[in-house]
Amino acid sequence: MDPEVFNPEIFFSSQWFAQEIAQMVKEESLFIEVGCGTGIVSINIAKENKSLVVHATDINPRAAQLTHQNAIANKVVDRITTYCGDVLDAILQEIKADSIF
Repeated sequence: MDPEVFNPEIFFSSQWFAQEIAQMVKEESLFIEVGCGTGIVSINIAKENKSLVVHATDINPRAAQLTHQNAIANKVVDRITTYCGDVLDAILQEIKADSIF
């Protein structure tokens, strides 16, 4: 956690989204999360779907760093790439996602 990044524990919806979206993308291969914050959604999706690659982006540099650190701590850093940028600006145009959240 970081005081400059949205705390997912404040709203129950963060955990709900993390769980529900992980089920919705089970058959997919590439997922993008915009506004990743601490990485709760991206990390849960990667943990639940072992073959899924995740690209997570946030306009806040600290949030992008925190998502990366949390991906390391949760042992999914090999499948989560983090970016700092506005919406999809930092992600290469060649990257084609099955889903964007």
